[in-house]
Amino acid sequence: MNNTNNKIKHVFGMPTLVTSLDPTSYDKKKIIKTISSNYKKQKIRNLWGNKGFFKTDIHHSLDDELNNKFKIVNYSKLIICYNKLIKTYLSLLTNKSFSYNFDIVNYTAVKHNSYMAPHLHINSDFSMTHYISFDEKQHVPTIFLNPYFFSGLVKDEEKIQNFMGKNDSINSWTYPEWMHPTKENDVMFFPSALKHYARNTDSKKLRIVISVNIRVN
Repeated sequence: MNNTNNKIKHVFGMPTLVTSLDPTSYDKKKIIKTISSNYKKQKIRNLWGNKGFFKTDIHHSLDDELNNKFKIVNYSKLIICYNKLIKTYLSLLTNKSFSYNFDIVNYTAVKHNSYMAPHLHINSDFSMTHYISFDEKQHVPTIFLNPYFFSGLVKDEEKIQNFMGKNDSINSWTYPEWMHPTKENDVMFFPSALKHYARNTDSKKLRIVISVNIRVN
């Protein structure tokens, strides 16, 4: 469910928020043009997540931002927008005064059948993903993994899911995985300890997601 009313939704007990960002509030077309150009040069760009059996095979900028082969994305206008959204999310989690800092850690771009390995966002407290180019009919949202050992071991799991309501994230504890329905221009917040991955299918439109790490001071 897309939360336009800034309502916290708990996934496996962890506070998440899905809101949206006005695409006219920053230079969206320029950012997409730069990232699309980089993707055309090399559809698999990956200096991270190349270990293990299931390897990441998407185009993303993590640990490769200074590569002269690719254009640098100008996030200056977008950072101003992100700052307002981050403050809103953190305000929903506490009634205390707070300060924070954040970094845009990378972008991902893909339209081929591919996979991004399950991971956490280390060295941060909360994370944010911005679906700057996304088609809900062609693309798969971020997939969160249930951290509890009993996932998949609930007796008569389907019966309990039907009883509690399948579409409510508060019942996500009964599922091994959970996804928030996602649309283009959505922004999703979640604790950095919530493990997640991306699964992509062949699509005509480029799926572009920008990731941000947030640290509370």
